[in-house]
Amino acid sequence: MGLTSITKDLSIMRFWERELGLKSADKMVAHDEEADALLEEFELREEVKVHDRTPPSLCCTCGWRWITALIVVALLSAIGVVVVLFHGSLSNQLSDDATGYFGYRLHPEDHARRPPTTITLNWTITTGTRSPDGVEKRVYLVNDEFPGPLIEARSGDRLVIRVDNSLQDEGVSLHWHGLRMKDQNSMDGAVGFTQCPIAPRRSFTYNFTIGAKEHGTFWWHSHSDVQRADALWGGLVVHSPDEVVDLPEDYLLMIGDWFHRNQTEVLGWYADASSRGNEPVPDSLLVNGQGRFNCSMAVPARPVSCSQVQLNDLKPLMIHDSEKKVRLRVVNTGSVAGLSLSVGGAIIRPVRVDGGFAVKAEATEIVGILYPGERVDLEVEWKGDHTREHWLTIYLDDENFGYPNPALNPTQSFPMFSSSTKGSSNEPVPQSLEQDGVQALDSQNLKAATKVSDLPAKAEQTILLYAKVEKLAHMDYAPVGFINHTSWTPQSPPLMAQNRSSWDENQLIPFIGISDSKPKRIDIVINNLDDGAHPFHLHGHSFYVLSSYRNPGRGSWGSYNPYTDEAPPNGLNLEFPSGVALFFEEFLVGSCKQTMSETPEPTRQASAAPEAPAPTGGSPAPAAEVATTESAASPPAATSGPILDPQHWAQVNEEQAQAEAEGAGDDNADADSTLDPDNASSTASITSSILEYRTIHGRTYHSEQGNAQYWASNDEQQNDLMDLTHHILTLGLGDKLHLAPLKEEKLHQAIDIGTGTGIWAIDFADQYPGAEIIGTDLSPIQPSWVPPNVQFEIEDCTREWTFKSDFADYIHVRWLMGSVRDWDAFFSEAYRVCKPGAWIESHEASCNVSSDDGTVAPNSAMGHWGEFFKEGGKKIGTSFSVVEDGTQRKAMEKAGFVNIQEFDFRNPVGTWPKDPVEKRMGAYSKYGLETDSEGFILFMAHTLGWTREEILVYVAQFRREIRSGKHHGYFAQKVVWGQKPETTAV
Repeated sequence: MGLTSITKDLSIMRFWERELGLKSADKMVAHDEEADALLEEFELREEVKVHDRTPPSLCCTCGWRWITALIVVALLSAIGVVVVLFHGSLSNQLSDDATGYFGYRLHPEDHARRPPTTITLNWTITTGTRSPDGVEKRVYLVNDEFPGPLIEARSGDRLVIRVDNSLQDEGVSLHWHGLRMKDQNSMDGAVGFTQCPIAPRRSFTYNFTIGAKEHGTFWWHSHSDVQRADALWGGLVVHSPDEVVDLPEDYLLMIGDWFHRNQTEVLGWYADASSRGNEPVPDSLLVNGQGRFNCSMAVPARPVSCSQVQLNDLKPLMIHDSEKKVRLRVVNTGSVAGLSLSVGGAIIRPVRVDGGFAVKAEATEIVGILYPGERVDLEVEWKGDHTREHWLTIYLDDENFGYPNPALNPTQSFPMFSSSTKGSSNEPVPQSLEQDGVQALDSQNLKAATKVSDLPAKAEQTILLYAKVEKLAHMDYAPVGFINHTSWTPQSPPLMAQNRSSWDENQLIPFIGISDSKPKRIDIVINNLDDGAHPFHLHGHSFYVLSSYRNPGRGSWGSYNPYTDEAPPNGLNLEFPSGVALFFEEFLVGSCKQTMSETPEPTRQASAAPEAPAPTGGSPAPAAEVATTESAASPPAATSGPILDPQHWAQVNEEQAQAEAEGAGDDNADADSTLDPDNASSTASITSSILEYRTIHGRTYHSEQGNAQYWASNDEQQNDLMDLTHHILTLGLGDKLHLAPLKEEKLHQAIDIGTGTGIWAIDFADQYPGAEIIGTDLSPIQPSWVPPNVQFEIEDCTREWTFKSDFADYIHVRWLMGSVRDWDAFFSEAYRVCKPGAWIESHEASCNVSSDDGTVAPNSAMGHWGEFFKEGGKKIGTSFSVVEDGTQRKAMEKAGFVNIQEFDFRNPVGTWPKDPVEKRMGAYSKYGLETDSEGFILFMAHTLGWTREEILVYVAQFRREIRSGKHHGYFAQKVVWGQKPETTAV
C-alpha cells in the first residue's frame, strides 16, 4: 500500500472519528515528528528500492513474536480491505456533501489545539475545459480540481508541496499570498525575482514553515504570466492556536471577476495601443468557482459556448439552515475589479483583514471596496425580524471600467441556504449601494483594534513613490505601469542571480539598510497619479496604513499630506529579514512591480556605473548594427536645385492619384497599424501662460523671442511625435541615451539643451538617479510628473547662458539644426559652462532624404523635402546643413574641446531595410511622417510664401511616395562628442 493510500486512509479515519466520537486514532498520530520520520522512511525506501534483502532467521526463542506479528498483519490486512472498501463509498458520500454547497467550510477545531506538524501535498497542474458560470472555457486544474485545493493549517506548520508542471509549453510558479516567508525567500514564487518558473514537464518542491505568529486568511496563486486570472489559485487558511474552541460556523469565499476569454488574449488586447489604456472589463463573476451567466447577454462579436445555469441549479453557501453566528472569510481573487458585498437579512462586521490583523468597525449591511488580492473576515449576525430568504449579493466596482461590456451583470446574488432557491425562479432584488437607509462601510475607514506601543516615533528612512500607467510613443502607445517614471522589466538572469552592483543600470531599487540589534521603521509614501484605484502588495512583510490623504484640488504630485494631526492607527511590522522583496501592484494587467532590497548595513555595496561605449576607430559600434560603414563621409544630397513651384506638385499629385495601381504598397506596408494618433498620451504643461505662442495656419509655434526660432510646431500632435523620435534615435544608438564615456561617480550636474517634451532628460535621470538633470527649452511643454532629480527651465540657448562657469559635468544637445545661427558662440558658451573634464554631446540630423540606390529622385517629393529647410533657413538666417558641413566638430574644436569623436547612422523612412533594427526605425519614421508631415514642414514652407492649400498638395504627394515602398530613403544622423580639457593652459 503506497504512501498516498496511507495518507488517504488516515484522512478517512479522522472523518469517522469526528462523526462517531472515536478517540482511538489519536494515539496513532499523537507524535507528529515520529509520523514525519515514518513517512520520510517510506519515501526513502521507495526511492532506493533495495532488492537484496536477506530473510531473518527464525529462532525458537522468538518464534511466538513472529506468530503474533503474522496475526497482526493478517488483521491489518483485513482492516485495510475494509478501509479500501469503505473508501469508495465514503468518497461518494463526501462528494455528495461537497457538491451540496459551494462554501468552503473550515475546521478550526481540527487545528487550534494540535501541535505544529508537517503537511505534505502532491499537486499536478494541467488544463481542462470547465463551465463555471455556464460558459465553456479552458482553465488551469490542480489534481483535476477547479479552483485549486484549499489548504488548512495552523501557525508553525511546515508545508511540503511537490508541484508537477504537466503543462505543455508554460512555466509555473506559486506564491503564498500574505505569508511573510521570513528567511525563505526562495519559496516565495515571484518569477524573475526569487524564483525561475517551473519548466514544462518538470517538478519543484515548495518547502517552508509558516511563522509562529502568522495566522489568518491567505491564499495561494500562480505568479507566472497571467495564469492567476484563469483560476490557478486556491485558499490558504492558517488557524491560530489561540482560537476559541467554541467558534462560529467558518466559511471561505473566493470571489472575483471572471473573463470568458483566455487571459493571454485579454492581455494581448490591453497591451495593444488600440485599447487606449482602458482596463479590460470582465464578463462575469465567480464565487468559489460557481457563477451564473445570462447566455442571452453574450456579445455577438465574441461568441461563447454557453449552457444556461438556472436559479434552482445554484448551490447554496451553507449546507443547512443555520441562524447561528457565522464567520465569512472573503478573498478577492479577481484581476481588475474591486467588490462590495452584503448578506440579506443580516448585519455584518469586519473583524480581521489581510492576514489576521484585528480591526474594529461598526456593524453594517454592505462592506467594500475589497480590491484584488485583499482579504477580510466578516462576522455575520442574522436579523430576527427578517422574513425573506437570505442571499449573498456581490457588487463589482466599475471604477476601472473604461468602456461598457453589455455581457456583464455587475451585481449578482447567490443563495446562502438551500431554502433560498426552493420554489423560486427569480433572483432577489439586491439593495442598491446608494439606496437610502442602507448602511455601508468603506473598508478604507477601518481602524486597528490594538495599537503598537513600540513603533519608533520617527521613520529612519522614507521611500517616496509615484505610480502611474502611461501610454508613451516610444513604447508604441501600449499602456505600461511606471513607478517614479521607471517601468519594471523582468531581468534575465533574475536579480537574485546577479551581483548587487549590476542592478542600478535599468531598475529602481530602494535600499533599506537593516541591523539585527534594533528594529527599524521605514515609511513608504505612495502617490497614485491615476484616476482609478491601485492596490499594492509588499511581498515578505505585513504593513499598516498610517494615514491616507487626497487633496480634492490636486490629483498629481504633492497630493499626499504628511502633516496630519490624526494619530496613526497602527505601526509597521518590524520583522524585516534580509533579502529582496517584491513590491507589486495587484492588478494583473498594466501592473507595476518594484524591488525593495533589505541589506545588512555592513555588507551594503556602492552601485557601479554602467559601462561607457568603447569607441573603435573613431566611432563606437552600438549593440544593433545600424551604422553605415562610411562614418567619415557625408551622405549625398538628393538635390541641390531650387524648389519646384506648387503647381508642379498639384499636377503630379493628380496624375499619380489616377495612375496608382493596386498592390503598389510598401514592401512591408503593415509598419505598425496600432500606432493611431488618437491613442497619443497627453502631457500636462507646467503652465499655459508662460509664453505667448504664434499661430501659423492653425498650428502653434514658439514665440519670436530674441534670436530664437524653431521650425517645428510645439502643439500636442508634434510633441507626441517628438517622443516617438526619441525612441527612434535611441534605437539608432543601440538602445543607448548617450555615447560620451560618462562615469556615474563623476556625474553630478547634466544639462539637456532644447529638451522639448523632456523625455530624454527624464530617461537620463532614471539611468543616473544620483545626478541633477536640468532641461531647457523655449516652450513649457514638459510633463509635471518627473523624477525628483529633474527640473525644467525656460531658456534661450542662442543667447548668453544663465548657468555659471564650470557648472556641468555633461551637456546634451539634440536636433537644434535650423535654430542656432552662430554655432561657434553656442559651443563657446557650452565650453564655459562645462567643468574641466566634462563632456558635451551633439546629435544633429540632415534635412535631406537621401538614398544609396538612387530610388529617391531629385525631382520627387522626397527629394525636395530638404530644399524647403535649406531655402527657408536662408530666409531666417540659420543653417540646416550642420551634418553636411561638419559644423559640430569644427565648432567644438574652435571652442577648445578635445578627444572629439563622431558616429554616423541613418534613420530610414519605411520598412525597406533588411536590418531588423533599421526596419523598426523605418516603420516608426514612416508613421511619424505620415501622421504629421505638415507639422514638420509647414513653418519653412510658410516662410517661403506657400499657402496652406499648396503645402497640403505637396504633403499629399510626399505621403504617397513614402507609402509606396519604392523609395529607399533615409535621414543621415551624426553624433559628435568632445571633452573639455582636465586642465586649462594658462
